[in-house]
Amino acid sequence: MTSGRFSFNILPMDKMIESLKGKVEVQNDMQIMNRTRIMIVDNHIGVRMGITTFLESQSDFELVAETSNRMEAMTRYSKDKPDLVLINSCLPDSSGIHLMQDLHQVNSKVPAIILTTSKYSYLSEAAITAGAACTINKDVSGQALVSAIRDTMDKIENGSAWRRSSLDEIDKLGIRP
Repeated sequence: MTSGRFSFNILPMDKMIESLKGKVEVQNDMQIMNRTRIMIVDNHIGVRMGITTFLESQSDFELVAETSNRMEAMTRYSKDKPDLVLINSCLPDSSGIHLMQDLHQVNSKVPAIILTTSKYSYLSEAAITAGAACTINKDVSGQALVSAIRDTMDKIENGSAWRRSSLDEIDKLGIRP
């Protein structure tokens, strides 16, 4: 087709799709609409990079923010409004549990998964009591983390709720910011 000085090659749709295969990721509208928007809060850049790489390989996840501390996390949460937050249990300016409590003040329904290196059950108990959807050890496989995220989002979609406690109850368990 020619229009003035310009020449256009118009391909039938099936040939256009065929020419794009392997060059772009093709997703239908349902996949795009159902992507879980995730924010990672961890002060270890290597951990963030590893999680980011793995999450970006999943078609149903979208990483919307990465931060390294409580203050940045609160700012980015308000701006990016993720569906789920992955939080390191120990941040330079706070505990992950207290950050989660702060986030719940902004949006009581935001699910959080606490990432930990601790093998102590009291930390998991404190996180769950504070309102974490779950805790997961950082040494698990990427697939286990993906399963935890998907299970959490499935529970939310099915109307399951988790218990949130006051900061006073958390302080009784010995978790400090």
